[in-house]
Amino acid sequence: LEADESILHDLFSSSPEFCKPIFINPHVAIVANKQPKGYGGRGYFAMKDIPPGTLLLVEKPILQWPDEQIGRPLGLISVEHALLQDHANQIIKAFELLHPTKEYMKELLLSKCEVTQRQRSRQDGNMDQRILQLYNSYYEKYIHSHVLKRVLVLGRVAAACNDDVFNVDDALRMLLALRFNAFGTGSY
Repeated sequence: LEADESILHDLFSSSPEFCKPIFINPHVAIVANKQPKGYGGRGYFAMKDIPPGTLLLVEKPILQWPDEQIGRPLGLISVEHALLQDHANQIIKAFELLHPTKEYMKELLLSKCEVTQRQRSRQDGNMDQRILQLYNSYYEKYIHSHVLKRVLVLGRVAAACNDDVFNVDDALRMLLALRFNAFGTGSY
């Protein structure tokens, strides 16, 4: 089986240009994630055994890792660097789909993680708690920082291009998205 072009079109037609793969091996299928809202978007699956070393996928990088971040714990400086890019408005939109998604965080922050009210499994509740703990620690660390003030200015300018708003929750959610999507490991 080969990757279905209609699936590719549906998955990438609304994506910013920098999010579209340059090359996808025909033996790799791309499917929409069937998970509940807030849990990812697309997945890549091998359709047959693929020999080691085979090129599977080529994508353009969203951004180059900032020198100030290399060798240091993941921090808001990386969000600032993302928002300094010419396509910052597109980066904001793309990050809204990374875990934890903008929709997920909005629900989580409104509910204050009342697991029974949200009817989530125990495992999801534990994840909710972990995300809230990280969010709260980032909030305490950055709420009075100069870097957060710079991020908010940059984010508001970029978000205005999308007729959107950008606030502290958005800035910290972008930092969480970097962390939960392995950007801090250098995997991307």
